[in-house]
Amino acid sequence: YKILIEVLARGNVPHIAEVGYVFRERQLGSSKVSGEIYLEYLQHLLQLRAALLYKNSFVRFCLVGSFGVLVDMLTLYVLSDPSTLHWGLTRSKIIGAELALISNFLMHDAWTFAARIGANRGIRAKLQRFLKFNALCGLGLILNIGILNILFNRVGLNRYAANAIAIVLVTVWNYTLNLKLGWRSVSVDIEPRRRLRRLS
Repeated sequence: YKILIEVLARGNVPHIAEVGYVFRERQLGSSKVSGEIYLEYLQHLLQLRAALLYKNSFVRFCLVGSFGVLVDMLTLYVLSDPSTLHWGLTRSKIIGAELALISNFLMHDAWTFAARIGANRGIRAKLQRFLKFNALCGLGLILNIGILNILFNRVGLNRYAANAIAIVLVTVWNYTLNLKLGWRSVSVDIEPRRRLRRLS
């Protein structure tokens, strides 16, 4: 069972079929299964689940986003807090969000969605992905700013609590749009095929 679940969990298995069989009754010896074996098996399941979660693109998106939250919050504090520069909340939020978007894009491109890039690893393709990422997350930023201002100005929440809530609410929106549109699929380089046609 351990080997089978390892193959199913870690392997790219498109189809699973069941083949039934019946164990015969033991004729000689005794089972070596003990409570310790069961505990080791449960421990293995937990390790396997943790490894798979780490590879999950949404989990990676959230891990990268958590670093972006630190960038966003720190910028918001430096620019808008009454004890620092005390700029306007919306202007500070836009600057903080843009800095977070830049850092998030670099990590998403190198890690979260790296498997979806394919042959498009040049500077031009990277710039196109960044502009698309910025545009898609810009829609999320509009939602973020709206929620932030409502929670801070209307509800009366602390600016940092309001910002954290707004970020969490917009995360799923940003992930879905970028998965479907930003890093949509692995593109195939068609130039070699064109060159082959010219030669033939």
